[in-house]
Amino acid sequence: MREIKRSGKRHEFYRICRNEFGEATDCQQLVGSLCGIYHEINNHVFIETKDTTQTRNARIGFAKQPAILCLMSDVNDIGLKDGDLILLNCKRFSITGVVNIQEWNIIADISLEAVDDGVNVSL
Repeated sequence: MREIKRSGKRHEFYRICRNEFGEATDCQQLVGSLCGIYHEINNHVFIETKDTTQTRNARIGFAKQPAILCLMSDVNDIGLKDGDLILLNCKRFSITGVVNIQEWNIIADISLEAVDDGVNVSL
């Protein structure tokens, strides 16, 4: 908690507006902001044993996964949902999940995924 307050940066989250049919529109509304630390989760490394030989491998196709470490109370206060958007370093990211670290309801890790829509669109 102390490191988040000391080194964290304020991040704003947006939600895509929907019309009366539940379809996404071009407008985006500000959901809220919270203080967090951006970090990347490394590839999953696993040990494979075959015929008395052990090899250490990384999953093919896995890249570093961006995430934001923050306070769980901040996530609950602004009501983040999967699919909400954030702009980091001129790139759009979508929330893919929120993990409650150690199930203590103190620290949350927000998993992100880059939005690839074929054009460089900013919020």
